[in-house]
Amino acid sequence: MASSAMSPGRGGRRAAARALLLVVPLIMAVVAGAWPAGRDPAAAAAVSFNAKSVELAGVPLVRFTATGSRGLAQRQVVPALARRLGAPSVFASTICSGRLPVTVAAWSDLSVVFDKGLFAILYYNYRGWPTAREPYPPPPPVGARLKPLIDTESGVTVGDSAAQVMALDPRLHFNRPARLFTLGPNSFLVLSKRPGVTGDSNSDFVVSQIQTALGNC
Repeated sequence: MASSAMSPGRGGRRAAARALLLVVPLIMAVVAGAWPAGRDPAAAAAVSFNAKSVELAGVPLVRFTATGSRGLAQRQVVPALARRLGAPSVFASTICSGRLPVTVAAWSDLSVVFDKGLFAILYYNYRGWPTAREPYPPPPPVGARLKPLIDTESGVTVGDSAAQVMALDPRLHFNRPARLFTLGPNSFLVLSKRPGVTGDSNSDFVVSQIQTALGNC
């Protein structure tokens, strides 16, 4: 079970705030010589997932045609993403309750799934694969930082509450029974509650997964 046109003002403010929070500590760490050896400070910056065009870090995952959309080839997508995110772990797995064999390219909390060599699904959640296959993956603990850090064009990321999502893009509608925001024909924000939370307000539901699926099962 991710496209949302955005207002540059909203997205810009969110991006600027996040950039400031990221850059200032990084600069201080570098000046102090405290940044771990071999780690690139720039790697901490968020990359964007554009649900409308289905692009991750500027890499297209889907080709649109007059009759619909088709996933791009694994041999094209994985090397392009690797140039931006580093080398993934690539392994065989299954979806659809074990009925459909697939190949997964995983970068920690990001899973990009290929069916017969073509892009099929993007899952971004805390713990990555195989947690991604759960209908409502658990949200990250408060303060946890996913790797790589990914947000949508409107600045939404895993861990944001439903209230925050609607503040960033008021055009999005929270489907409470399904616990979803629809970002596009194939793209969604999946929401869950943290353990122990019993409330039912928009602040109690948290984005636990960003997902795009081309309808494989």
